[in-house]
Amino acid sequence: MLLEAKRERVLNPNYVAGSPDWKKKRQYAEYTSVCIKSLGLVKYQFGRIEVRSRINVSKGSWSAI
Repeated sequence: MLLEAKRERVLNPNYVAGSPDWKKKRQYAEYTSVCIKSLGLVKYQFGRIEVRSRINVSKGSWSAI
C-alpha cells in the first residue's frame, strides 16, 4: 500500500470571512491528510503491528504515526 501526502490548495467549505475560529478563517487549506479505517475489517487478540515509514523532518511537519 502506498499513501502519498501532497501539498495542495483546497477550498475550505467552512470559510467565513472575518471569523476568529481558525477552522473557518482560512479560505484555503494548504495541506490535506489521509486516514485508514479498518474497524470491523481486522481483529487482533495478541501481537503487534510494525510500521516502516519515512517522514519529512523539516520545520512544520507533523507525523501522526
